[in-house]
Amino acid sequence: MTIPAPFEHRPDINGLRAVAVLLVVLYHVGVPHITGGFVGVDVFFVISGYLITSLLVLEAERTGHISLADFYARRVRRLFPALMLVVLATLIMGAIWLLPVFGEQVNLAKSAIATSTYLSNVYFWIYTGGYFDGPADLEPLLHTWSLAVEEQFYLVWPLLVMGVVWWRRHDTAKLRSDLLKVIVLAAVVSLALCVWSTHVKPRQAYYLMPPRAWEFAIGGLLALLLPGREQRSRWGGSLLSACGLLAVVASAFYLDRRSSFPGFNALVPTLGAGAVIAGGVLNRQALGARFLTLKPMTVIGLLSYSWYLWHWPLLAITRAVALEKSSLPRDAALGAVALLAAALTYRFIENPVRTQRPGPFAKTWSTLGAGAAISIFMALCAAALGASTHYTSKEPRYSQAMIASRDTPPLRKACHYDAPFKGLADRKQCTFGDPEHIEALLWGDSHADHLSGLMQAFVADQGAGGIMQRSFSSCRPLQAQAAEVAQLSPACVKFNAAVEQEISELAGRGLKGVVLSSMWNAFMHDMKFEPSSAFVAADRLSPEEKLRVLTQAVDATVTRLQAQGLRVLLVAPTHIMPRLVPECLARHKPEECAAVRTEVEERRQFALTALKHVQASHPDSVRLWDPLNAICGDRLCMASRDGTAMYTDDLHFSASEARHLLSSAEPDLLWLVRR
Repeated sequence: MTIPAPFEHRPDINGLRAVAVLLVVLYHVGVPHITGGFVGVDVFFVISGYLITSLLVLEAERTGHISLADFYARRVRRLFPALMLVVLATLIMGAIWLLPVFGEQVNLAKSAIATSTYLSNVYFWIYTGGYFDGPADLEPLLHTWSLAVEEQFYLVWPLLVMGVVWWRRHDTAKLRSDLLKVIVLAAVVSLALCVWSTHVKPRQAYYLMPPRAWEFAIGGLLALLLPGREQRSRWGGSLLSACGLLAVVASAFYLDRRSSFPGFNALVPTLGAGAVIAGGVLNRQALGARFLTLKPMTVIGLLSYSWYLWHWPLLAITRAVALEKSSLPRDAALGAVALLAAALTYRFIENPVRTQRPGPFAKTWSTLGAGAAISIFMALCAAALGASTHYTSKEPRYSQAMIASRDTPPLRKACHYDAPFKGLADRKQCTFGDPEHIEALLWGDSHADHLSGLMQAFVADQGAGGIMQRSFSSCRPLQAQAAEVAQLSPACVKFNAAVEQEISELAGRGLKGVVLSSMWNAFMHDMKFEPSSAFVAADRLSPEEKLRVLTQAVDATVTRLQAQGLRVLLVAPTHIMPRLVPECLARHKPEECAAVRTEVEERRQFALTALKHVQASHPDSVRLWDPLNAICGDRLCMASRDGTAMYTDDLHFSASEARHLLSSAEPDLLWLVRR
């Protein structure tokens, strides 16, 4: 049969690249409603699978073998020069604008070393949270995980094709049919692994190549099935092209960071991308294909690799410096700057190296040597940045910021819990003062834990008696029956039940009161309800209904404590600072790190009102202590006091600040223990 040329110029594929990179950039910039723009990476994977498989199979059919050296030399010319430029520029920007403390420069150096070996996906899988977690948003080279996945695909896929070529070395006519069977099997196994790990090990499913291999396989299957079918079906091609493009774009609007991804959800953009590729083969005049071949789309497609490389470091470093997650006007401007940088990179580096092959890129083996040299050079530059932090971090302002971030509550390691809950720690290690004479118990989430310095100061100031801490991250001190309404995790429910049982025991042994402290504001702003709940979805609840829900939930816990003869001290909601305080103080003046009091008051209004209602319903046994006047002036809530940071992050008091609150809280604490 006549072997078609699968690598003839396909401007519609360049247009599809443009769609993919636009979705990614617009998503990262923060354009409203494009909540699933990360699917652009999946589209790139399908395109890579199609083009690389086409290249390998065509070479095997024409020559009877595959040259790995030539293949990898082409990859080096295509990928390495632009990547080196961006990584080096990112390291320079990081040396200038990132902090040598809090791991900012060190983490950048580590990720750059991983990038130089195309293992950054493994690095981010092991050493960071998930792709959608907040801390990952400030990793300047986070986006290189997808390049690592592609490079790992390039290492494995040619070997798979070569194996089939060797098996059919005397009968190349059956090469495509045999390879088709192998790729189908690989796709099924990879998809099954992807679906399973998405639910069991989501970070592994997102970052690693094996759970992503099926996306490349979709492109590989098209490379085997489409040749010879050019211009075969006008209507079929039009339908595939239009529906595929719609599927890709629609997935960027209906998916978001809360979606189970990749898993089955990734089928929509990947199959959509496959449909666009197939539609362009069956009918080059299809409406979707014609849209993708418009000049602006093909130009952006040519710049897509460099634009993808440049946009994220600019966004991440700017956000780190500004200590803000996003600003649409600013980030949109950065996206435009990245596009300009991409155009220059393509014009002077990417395209000349690939097409003109200057200097060491002229021959296969010298190109491979140049690739190795580039990787080593990037790694050495990254190591130099990491080593320099040993000296630059010793500046006084950085030392003070580090001290502030480490000024954590005294019982944080021993007595503050995270899931899974495995039982309460020994009372002696969780008690300030006399563990045999516990007079009060501090119960709540991390906003209880950050008050432990206050309890320590109170016990030291008042002498005998003990105050015990029981705190669990993101776990409001509410009774188990309120779990559905309060969005309590199963581990939190177990913890609260254990604390209630302990309180019942201690009530007969001298316990006089309980301090309830939580991030009440989060309850008011973030609560959601299951369909089985008596309440409707949170986004349809009126402020009055939200107020009633929180009031009832807290009142139920207070009533149970009151029934055991205990007094209750409710701690009014504090606030979230606009920036991470230690990092902010390392970069800016204290006034620039402060919160505006009127905004703080507005955000906590509903939660504070709910607690006031509870206190008013139990006037004799419940008090409400509000620390705000002790930490805020008339206009600003400052981030530091007398040169010492008041917070360890953006929402938790430092141990020093908690102790400083004693003068404000002491009268209410004395009332709690009846002194």
